[in-house]
Amino acid sequence: MFKLNEDEKVFIVIIASSLFLLSLIITICLVTPVCWLNKWLIKNNSKKQKDDDMISQYIPNQLLTHESKHFQLSIVPNYGVNSQESVAKHITKVSHDFFVNQTTIRKQSIGSESESIKQKTGVIKFGIRYEITSTTSLRLIINIIEICELQPREYLADPSCYVSIILIGLKARRRSLIHRATPSVLYRTASAKRCLNPVFNELFVSQDLPKSILNNGIIKLKIFDDERYANDVCLGQTSLQLKQLLANPLDNNMTRELTLLSCKESKGEILVGLCYLPTAKRLTIAVMKATLSHAHQIHTSAILCYYIRVLLFINGKLIKKKKTSFTQKMIWSDNEIMTFDLMSLESQQPAIMFVLSYKQESSQSSPSSPETPVSIETNGSHKDRHIGQFVVGNGLWQQMRQQPREQIVKWHKLC
Repeated sequence: MFKLNEDEKVFIVIIASSLFLLSLIITICLVTPVCWLNKWLIKNNSKKQKDDDMISQYIPNQLLTHESKHFQLSIVPNYGVNSQESVAKHITKVSHDFFVNQTTIRKQSIGSESESIKQKTGVIKFGIRYEITSTTSLRLIINIIEICELQPREYLADPSCYVSIILIGLKARRRSLIHRATPSVLYRTASAKRCLNPVFNELFVSQDLPKSILNNGIIKLKIFDDERYANDVCLGQTSLQLKQLLANPLDNNMTRELTLLSCKESKGEILVGLCYLPTAKRLTIAVMKATLSHAHQIHTSAILCYYIRVLLFINGKLIKKKKTSFTQKMIWSDNEIMTFDLMSLESQQPAIMFVLSYKQESSQSSPSSPETPVSIETNGSHKDRHIGQFVVGNGLWQQMRQQPREQIVKWHKLC
């Protein structure tokens, strides 16, 4: 039989007493506020709680709806999992990744789009000459002939374009409190419906202009697409200095051809998340927030409520459309979720257009919802209420197909 001597018994008693004292000290430190271990745990817990509160701003409660069950499968498929805890953990992971990489996403989207600035979009043919009407004045005669080499829109529809003519260089001289000189003269052609090589043959004669306009004047030509469902988009622009008419007076009657360059103007940005489910053939869109550039801020005393319309096109034809709720700060805290079923459109290439619009609300009522809007009458056409748009092109569609069930969050510039 194994027996312990006196030294071994004393050693075991010492070890047991040491473990008991250590556990007692740790328990007292965790409970006593003056202990450094207690302070460290409280500080670490408060920091973690603060991070969770910041992340919770981007965790949508509306995602846990019947319409968006498949939207939760953005990184790892959870087929057959109905656990509320599993779904909430997955949403927290996606929202945390978006919160951390939001600045990086903005830089990447802006950088990729800035590379496409100043691309050739077409060629415009026109004639311009001047006629002297007096010793101090003249008239400009502009003939818009045609436009060539235009490209179809991103949603595979031919543009219905028109030409806007702007004369820059007239100095505004204040003659009185009522009459002022016009700083610029604007003309517009008729719209050519659905054509890539429209022919106009329209002649414009300006009012009497000072002869000094030939020294510092500039003719700017902008080509716009006369949109039906959104604001008019600039397809290209070019300019001509009127000094060239003085340099070659014998060439006034000749036809000029100028290359149209893409417009670099941005009206704002929209942050959206796109997720494609190949098994269900379903596209889920999460609208998060929008911003406007300083030049396109709307200054009015009325209450403006913003919303985003999402249009689904197939070969240039509108198939479906949806819109978000109204908000005054252009932030959709619940991340508006919209789904489009593409099962019947599997063999065709769809295109998605996002349109940022606004409505004027009555000051005596709260912001309306899509079901019960409360608007007031305003002057102007419905097109004036569309601020900007962008279209999801083939590049983003390929990325969604290569990364199925994963939410792709990006900033997109409005044009």
